[in-house]
Amino acid sequence: DGVEVSGHLADLSPALDGVLLAGIDLQLDGAQGALGMLLKRGEEQDAQPGDISACLGLPHDADVRELKDRVAKHPRIRLFSVSDGPGRHSSTPIHHTGEALSQGKALLQRLLAQGYPIDDACARLQFRLHLSDDLFLEVARLRAFREAWATIVDGFKPEHDCSHTTWIQAVVTYPVETGSAHEDLIRATLQAVSAITGGCDGLTIPTPVLPEGDALARRVVRNIHHLLRDAHAGLAGTANS
Repeated sequence: DGVEVSGHLADLSPALDGVLLAGIDLQLDGAQGALGMLLKRGEEQDAQPGDISACLGLPHDADVRELKDRVAKHPRIRLFSVSDGPGRHSSTPIHHTGEALSQGKALLQRLLAQGYPIDDACARLQFRLHLSDDLFLEVARLRAFREAWATIVDGFKPEHDCSHTTWIQAVVTYPVETGSAHEDLIRATLQAVSAITGGCDGLTIPTPVLPEGDALARRVVRNIHHLLRDAHAGLAGTANS
């Protein structure tokens, strides 16, 4: 239920032909021009404003004053994505999390300066947090990140409690070298479990390189998503019963 498009597309429309926008989250890479198309497609599909979920991934220095009214009724459209850094080796110490929090705070201040109310400004950000192989450490880090961000937001005195939370897009990472071609499948599964347990909103699993080819790698990556979704639904059902 998620689509991630890398690079800058002159026309995103063909890539979304036949796609129900209300059923997916869309991750883009600086595609400000895609907003009009997304809103138009949403209207054509009779999607409610709150059903369209997307991050445009605009440059952090972008002037988004003219977008304020266009996205006002769309609480799940994020304009900016803040990353804790590119993919890193699993053994590399985590040291970019604080920088991501600082960049997020700076973006809030920039949005306020451009006329966005604090509650609306909070809704226009997301964070891309890259994972490592330490399951328990990553679970703790994702949860601690939410607490730290909520503390930062609280300093701006938002009107609504929901502004204290944020969208976290967890990203699986692979080391430059692995012992065997299939280690990254285990690595992806382990990191995905930590992301789901830590409460991510979205999960990106890049396709690993397998000797059997890209088709199988893509299928396995999709299956990791499906198995975790089904397991999560089963646990939720057990808890509710």
